[in-house]
Parts: sequence; structure tokens; C-alpha cells
Amino acid sequence: MRGERHHGGQGHRGDRLAEQIREEVSQIVGYELRDERVGFATVTDVRMMPDLSSARVYVSLLGDAAEQTSGLAALNRAAGYVRKQLAPRIRTKRVPALIFELDDLLERGSRIENLLKEDEDKPAAPSEPPAK
Repeated sequence: MRGERHHGGQGHRGDRLAEQIREEVSQIVGYELRDERVGFATVTDVRMMPDLSSARVYVSLLGDAAEQTSGLAALNRAAGYVRKQLAPRIRTKRVPALIFELDDLLERGSRIENLLKEDEDKPAAPSEPPAK
């Protein structure tokens, strides 16, 4: 309703800004950033700080651990460039500082799925013989 505050986080403005930043940063990183160390990066989530001064940008990077670490470092070095490209695309007085972090949610989900599959493939433990 009108005049009510959104409870449980930063509010509607922060949610809308985070979604807009996610879309725009995804475009910038995917199509405009020219750094071979980044490789294939997917922006999975953006979380705004309560004062909207900075945003944590969660990315999923393909490759082994070393390639992911290198790609994440390259993204953080390019954060100023990405922020500059982001400025004319979002309607806000101040563009938040961008902090890139590795999102390992897909990796964890895959690991859990594999563990569940292994558990299904194991033969059931023999049950005790019925008591006489």
C-alpha cells in the first residue's frame, strides 16, 4: 500500500537498482570488456549496500580455480571502467562502487546433485532377517 515501507532489506529502490545494475553490468562484461583473462563470465546477482554506495556483483566464471581467480582479479581491476560505462545507463545521482565476487552457487549445486546421485546408485544395506 501507499506509504508502507518494504521490510526485509534495502527496499524497493535498492532492489530495482540492483536488478538494473545486474542487467547493465552483464552487457558490459559480456560484450564490451576486452580482457581475455575474464573469459566467459555470467553476472548472477547484485546485492546493494543499504546506503546504495556500493554493490557486490556476483559472477560465475568458467574454468578451473586458477582461471576463476585470475578472471575475478581482472574484473576487480576493471571495476572502474565498468562503473564509468554504467554511469550513463542508470538513473541515479551517484553510481555505486562495484565489488566483484565469485558466485560458486552453480558449482555447489552440481556437487550436491552428484552426491545425491552417488547415494541413489549405492546398493541398499541388507535388512535384518525377520525375527522368529
